[in-house]
Amino acid sequence: MTGNVVTLPAATGTLRAELPDYRQHLEAERKSPRTIESYDESVAQLADFLRRAGMPQDARAIHREHVEAYLVDLARNG
Repeated sequence: MTGNVVTLPAATGTLRAELPDYRQHLEAERKSPRTIESYDESVAQLADFLRRAGMPQDARAIHREHVEAYLVDLARNG
């Protein structure tokens, strides 16, 4: 990890399918259990938004504009 950028192996499935590997990565970095839980919840909320909005579910197809749309929705609707 460099700064706030996390480098992970290339994703091969949906965000939800990738969560166990992401959790393991965070554990290997010795993140606190609460941090892991918080990141897990955030990824799950993003995945739910993408599904509801008809946006890509495959982690490889999710781009900046999809995350930005999620953040705008989050700011507007809490």
